[in-house]
Amino acid sequence: MGSSALIGATVNLWAVGTSTVQVGINVTTAADGSFSMNFNCPSASTLMYVAAAGGHVGSQAANAKIAMVSGLGACGSLPSGVVVNELTTAASTYALSGFAAAGATAATFQGKSPGIDQAFLTLTNLINPATGAFTTTGRESNATVIQQRLDTVANALSGCNVSSGASVCAELFSCVQANATYAVSGQPCTGGTGPTANDTTNAALAIAQNAGTVSMAGIFDVANGHHSFAPYLSAAPLEWSLPLVFTVRNYGPLAIDSTGNVWLLAPDPHPANSSAPNLAVTEMDPTGAFLSPHQTGHDWSAGGVASINGNDVTNLAIDLHDNVWVSGSTSVIAKLTSAGAGAAGAPFTAVGRADDTSAVSIDINDNAWIASGAGNDVYEFSNSGTMLTATGGLLTLNCPCDGMAADVLGNVWTISNGTNQFLAQISAGGVEGNIQSPSSGYPLVHYTAVAADADGDLWIADQHYHGVWEAVPAGANATLSAAPFANDAGSGTAPKAVAVDGAGHKWIANNPSVGNFPSVTELSADGTANLSPSDGFGFQVNSSVTTAYAIAVDGSGNVWVTDGSGTITEFVGAASPTRNPIVSGLAAGSFVP
Repeated sequence: MGSSALIGATVNLWAVGTSTVQVGINVTTAADGSFSMNFNCPSASTLMYVAAAGGHVGSQAANAKIAMVSGLGACGSLPSGVVVNELTTAASTYALSGFAAAGATAATFQGKSPGIDQAFLTLTNLINPATGAFTTTGRESNATVIQQRLDTVANALSGCNVSSGASVCAELFSCVQANATYAVSGQPCTGGTGPTANDTTNAALAIAQNAGTVSMAGIFDVANGHHSFAPYLSAAPLEWSLPLVFTVRNYGPLAIDSTGNVWLLAPDPHPANSSAPNLAVTEMDPTGAFLSPHQTGHDWSAGGVASINGNDVTNLAIDLHDNVWVSGSTSVIAKLTSAGAGAAGAPFTAVGRADDTSAVSIDINDNAWIASGAGNDVYEFSNSGTMLTATGGLLTLNCPCDGMAADVLGNVWTISNGTNQFLAQISAGGVEGNIQSPSSGYPLVHYTAVAADADGDLWIADQHYHGVWEAVPAGANATLSAAPFANDAGSGTAPKAVAVDGAGHKWIANNPSVGNFPSVTELSADGTANLSPSDGFGFQVNSSVTTAYAIAVDGSGNVWVTDGSGTITEFVGAASPTRNPIVSGLAAGSFVP
């Protein structure tokens, strides 16, 4: 449709919360595509979206496949006029993809706060609802890439909307199915699985929700014949993800709090000692806007952060009260409140040395565990900062270790790639169990990261076999899967970090060797299906991103990846909304918000 008027369409306005409620009455677009609607806001903060369906474009016949939406934001701050078109539909379905089900019925968006509120906030990075045009905050370094991708999806929707016949819509709707195969221009794709879209909003949702498995060529073929929006892609992409890249200096580790804000470790912009820079803790919202003083060059020096040397290997985790725990230098254990102030009593002291911290994890009792990457010490602290392990820490056979994850029973598990060091449990009482050997036939495992899911199982990234192992705990032991699940991330990469989303899907950040791109892969909940493209998601089109370090999923379903250097990437709406911080999902036995 683009700049052409949509005539005779039914327009309605919806209030969004845990359910979706229509506000006002249906209206019909006039001959110039305009509409006017009277309504009362349920409240000033109620989130709203507008939908238009049916009608016809210009002199074309009526097209029941037309369906468009635009997320508007809080009712109390709506613009006086809005534009609804294919671009607003594409952007809205990406940002809100975790809060709607694609299928044969009209799409509705609903969900819990704060996740859905954050999704609407993310949408402000993509469109201006008053004009229906692409917008950018200026914080993204790849705005042109994002616009090209959104414009191309919008052009595919436009191809169906302006068509009075069935052939263009049939091609689009068949090609947005997972695992669909494209054969000939203008013809439907074949072999697709999953729900069949029957309108253009559902088609856009299917692209956002199955960005790695839809037919790239088929969708591009539809878009290539209808250039209503520009700039657009000149060739079919390798996948349809929407990765926003922000320029933010970072050391790699990140975590997400209960409100959906992202915390990461970064070098202090004005260190006291330039040869050994102090650490800064940075907080961002989903638009990439700083919520911390880091934007003005000030470090949060309270809580012990300023005592941690940024040159050390350092990690952080967030507890059940949104306090941020940081460790990395000598014996210093820092703790910040959710507001970034020093927590009461912090910093704490690991009576020993917690140097080169390989992991900081929070267990379901809200205790903090710190593993030294330079020795075989593991320290446990109560939430008030009392050290629960003996002087010198718990001496473990499986450390120095490379990672640690708490489970749903209050235990933590460490991984290592050293000789005769692999996987071991430390009970809630601080007793290390047996070291678990690799599965038969896989002697050369090189574990790099571990995450626990809400069922209590562990998922372990393996650099040598380029896959992800499942470990099912049984007391102090665990049963490993017979083989690793394939992590098809493209040549020249190795898994670096693992996260679990609200649907139980596994998200893996893959670090490249020299000359290759990093990537992100998605595995199904049971690990058997790879839901990402052959080269992984996202980074092929973002040459500024050269490494992948840590990965996390927020309450809106956005996937965040740091590079340990100068960028953080947000894959908009790629995953299922996820409960945060991680320990809250473990404590609840569910990662669903």
